[in-house]
Amino acid sequence: MAYSFNGSSEYLDTGNAVLSSAPITMACWFYSTSNSATQRLISIGDKDSSNDFFHLSAMGTVTGDPLRASVKRGGAAGSATTTSGYSINTWHHATAVFTSNSDRDVYIDGGSAGNNTTAATPASLDTTRIGARASSGTNGPMAGRIAEAAIWNIALSTSEIAQLASGFSPLLVRPDGLTNYWPLGGIARFSASSAASDYAGAYPLSPIDGPTEAEHPRIFYPTTPIILTAAAGHAVRAMHHYRMLRCS
Repeated sequence: MAYSFNGSSEYLDTGNAVLSSAPITMACWFYSTSNSATQRLISIGDKDSSNDFFHLSAMGTVTGDPLRASVKRGGAAGSATTTSGYSINTWHHATAVFTSNSDRDVYIDGGSAGNNTTAATPASLDTTRIGARASSGTNGPMAGRIAEAAIWNIALSTSEIAQLASGFSPLLVRPDGLTNYWPLGGIARFSASSAASDYAGAYPLSPIDGPTEAEHPRIFYPTTPIILTAAAGHAVRAMHHYRMLRCS
């Protein structure tokens, strides 16, 4: 099961900035029911303001409904925008790569890449959210579903992003740099862990205002795990083999 959000008040939250500086890669699957709203898929920011953040967003308020990777520090802000957009009621894969303070890229379904090089270095980051902006209030709420959310402390390559977009679990793509992985259903159904547990780090997510379960996309998961040490210093499962699981 994925998590489904009502587009107004529901999101997932941890009162920590899981990372605070580039390089950062954010990725997830999303299924939006709206092409007329700005929806934050993954956000690291300052819960007391709207002046510092890293965002991965679905931009239904922009012509063509693209995705954006956005960064802001005070008055300095920059956004990379995909060259094609999402369709409603369809699963898409989203990735934002913040390579440095002045270089970021965004991808939809592994392609249609957009780049931005505006210099901006967010500060005072203290919150990570799935399905809303990590700032004061519930801004940019998600209308629809999110699954397989993950964050790395490295800049993934285009070939690695293509792997994720083809349905491979984040556990199979650069596990050495995977700092946080929230399956939001999927593989969590085959373990004793919560769907919002952090499989790669120390930051489980708290559901705010009751997001519900919904159908999960098809994902390749491991079947034979080994234990690696993640960059965050926590145990993370990687694998020699994988299989396709459909969770619904």
